Amino acid sequence: MPKVSKLKVVIDTNLLISAIITAQTNPDKVIQIWKKDIFILLVSQQLMSELEDVISKKKFLNYHAVFKERGEELIASLKAAAEAVDPLPVKKLPIHSRDPKDDYLLATAFGGKADYLVTGDEDLLILSSNPGLETLKIVSAKQFLSLL
Repeated sequence: MPKVSKLKVVIDTNLLISAIITAQTNPDKVIQIWKKDIFILLVSQQLMSELEDVISKKKFLNYHAVFKERGEELIASLKAAAEAVDPLPVKKLPIHSRDPKDDYLLATAFGGKADYLVTGDEDLLILSSNPGLETLKIVSAKQFLSLL
């Protein structure tokens, strides 16, 4: 019987932040499913740096002390169990976001040969039917949950 490989997934930093701030939301559910080893979560150094930067901002820390704790727990989980990948150089991407600041997510997904990029960002979701994506699918957290 052929071995079924796990899906490889990149989760947008904004969804990771949403999962930290609000439990039991779709982004949080995606993280909880990942923690059950249902799929492989891919991260790049840039994704991790952005997440760490946001979590350390005073504005974020002022929300509530539990957010800092949950953020640090998520970062520790990502460092321990997510698969670090080298992003594809942005110049080599077969497709680009209309917001160049989002291209690092595409670069991470293509560099890690991801099956899915999970995001809430319209600048990325609008690309979901573009043939330049090849086998990569860009979906919302709700769509991704419905696939599992």
